[in-house]
Amino acid sequence: MHITITGRLGSGKSTVAKILVEKHGYTYYSTGNIMRELAQEAGISILEYNQRCVSDPTEDRKIDDRTREVAIRMQEQGENLIFDSRMAWFFAPDTFKVYVTVDPCVAARRVGIDPRPGEPCSECEIYEELEQRSKVEQQRFIQFYGAGADYYDWNNFNLIVDSTNRTPDEIAEIIWTSYEAYKADPAGNQHKEYL
Repeated sequence: MHITITGRLGSGKSTVAKILVEKHGYTYYSTGNIMRELAQEAGISILEYNQRCVSDPTEDRKIDDRTREVAIRMQEQGENLIFDSRMAWFFAPDTFKVYVTVDPCVAARRVGIDPRPGEPCSECEIYEELEQRSKVEQQRFIQFYGAGADYYDWNNFNLIVDSTNRTPDEIAEIIWTSYEAYKADPAGNQHKEYL
């Protein structure tokens, strides 16, 4: 069974996903990297690319279709993935769905420690961009796929973890323990929150 990890921008989900991959031997798959590559190829920022996806559904669907295809192919091959992806929970079948949340100010501080080329550096600018990106993405997903694609609706996930005051290792442990419990008893472990 695959694990899909999504959440607020700056929540540390990518770091946590990589810890899980390293500890448990799963394969890492990030749609964020695909989006950044597509934005870079187009010579625009990730925010501009997100905005382009709003007006051109074919861009967005390229990412979603590839996510679904990879999930199915790997499942058929018996290989489990950890998806670091905003929407893999919606597209990839047979997954344990994790949402990592964080205080927005903490997220901006974290992102500011290691800014990516072409992205803002000041904490205030980072905060504004993260909030704007989140709104654009949420709007886009609901527009394309309906209300069920709202990744801010915690009811869509098996596990909610707040990373504001937790280390990535602590979060990875919570995810893995909850995942194992879910595999053993899906009905009894359908939805848990660690806030």
